[in-house]
Amino acid sequence: MRSFLSYWKPETLEVNRDGRVLDHIASDQYGRLSIDDEVFVVTAKKGILLLIGKVIVGRIIDHATAERIVGCKLWESSFHVLCKPGTASPIRARLKGT
Repeated sequence: MRSFLSYWKPETLEVNRDGRVLDHIASDQYGRLSIDDEVFVVTAKKGILLLIGKVIVGRIIDHATAERIVGCKLWESSFHVLCKPGTASPIRARLKGT
């Protein structure tokens, strides 16, 4: 297993945090990922690096397949990662007062 870091803009966290589970991520830069790699998703707010969560790679799929599986419109990207079954966790990054 290899480890990677992926950055989300703070606005992406705001759209995705309320009650959501980190079970899918997407980027044009995920071409190097393999099954069972771990991706730590982070953002920065007020000069502080925040861990959003960790994804263990279960599947790497294309955009059309991801929309069909997830069942909604998704971020346009070459690579979509679905977490390994049973490893999804709630999005948890939050600064006090945000």
